[in-house]
This record gives sequence, structure tokens and C-alpha cells, in this order.
Amino acid sequence: MILAAGQSVKIFDSSTPGVRVELTASDNAAVNLGEILAQSGQVGIYGAVLRNSGVVNADQVVRSAAGKIVLRAKQDVTLDVASRLGASGEQGGAITVQSDAGTTLVSGTIEAKGTTGTGGDVQLLGNRVGLIGASVDASGTTGGGSILVGGDYQGTGSVQRASATYVSSDTSVKADAIQSGNGGNVAVWADDSTRYYGSITAHGGANSGDGGFVEVSGKHYLDFQG
Repeated sequence: MILAAGQSVKIFDSSTPGVRVELTASDNAAVNLGEILAQSGQVGIYGAVLRNSGVVNADQVVRSAAGKIVLRAKQDVTLDVASRLGASGEQGGAITVQSDAGTTLVSGTIEAKGTTGTGGDVQLLGNRVGLIGASVDASGTTGGGSILVGGDYQGTGSVQRASATYVSSDTSVKADAIQSGNGGNVAVWADDSTRYYGSITAHGGANSGDGGFVEVSGKHYLDFQG
């Protein structure tokens, strides 16, 4: 199945915040998204190879209903420069972009921001992970969220670990507390080599709060010039 750019699926009914939109591609197909809006809902897109050049939006429109987005492929996932994934709301939602055996290549914008509460959770995972010209933001008014790129802290936990992770100089990763509260947690990991040239922040709130935690590690090799 191919959903061509320019096509649109829109779900706005705030009385059913748990609504799900799921698209499944066959083993040889690619998914190229124009616009999918499932506000306060959940979006799941699965296939062998995924490419997104458009908007996937699960922003909150009803109270206490954080959105969730999952883009997962058996092989490669590519988010082009025009790609925009959003799961923001009073509390930030959750966004996962994952390739099981291939490369996760991320450009464009990913936001899971908390407009009155804490930021959400973002996971960018794959056998190889690259962020090129990307803006990843899980900041929140009262506390930063969590961002995992290539794995969890020191490669621990149950999430998939990348063999190689690359972050370009024109990429920014933020898990800041904006007004109050502590900064969030950011981990950038690879079992082999990590090359990090972008910016990364987990600031505490402007009025109160401590800074968060940031780790950039490569088990065998690290080149950090951020």
C-alpha cells in the first residue's frame, strides 16, 4: 500500500480521543505521507520501508489526552526535511521512529512539547541512526521530557541499540524545562561509534529547577564536537 504525498486522513472528533489511525505497508512498499491528523489520538505506521515527507500530527485537543505516534519499519525509515511529527499538548505525548534492521534517518521537525506540563518522550532507534538537519524537542513548561537516540543510558534497558549513531552540526536536541522544574533526560548511544556535532540541551526552568541529564556515548568510539 502506498499513501502518496498530498493525500490526507483527518480525524478531529474530540469526543473520541482514543481514536487510532494505522497504515500498514506490504513488504516491498514505501509509505510517503502527505498529512495525517489524529489529534489527541494515536498514529501507527508500519512497513518494510517507510519515508515521510509530510505531516503526522497527534497533538492534544482535549484535556489529559496526550497523543502518540509510532513509525516503524523492518528495514529503513527516512524522515525528509519537510517531515513534521507532532505530539504536543498540556503534557507532551510520545513519538517513536524505529527501523528494526536498517537505518533510521531523521530530518525535519519532531515535537513532543508540554505547553503547561512536562515534555514528552521521543525515541529514535535503529541499527544505524542519523539525524541530519533535524530539530527534536521534548521541552515542557514545568519540566523537560525524555529523548533517546540510538539507545538508552549507557546502552542499558530494553530499547533497541544502534551500532552507529550520527548527529549533524545543523541538528538540535532539546529537553528543556521552560519556566520551572528540572531539565529532562537525553541519551545518545551506539554500541560501536557515535559522532555528535549538533547542539543538545536539558536546561532547568528559568524561574526554578535544576538542569537535566545528557549523555553522548559510543561504546568503542566517540567523536563529540557539539
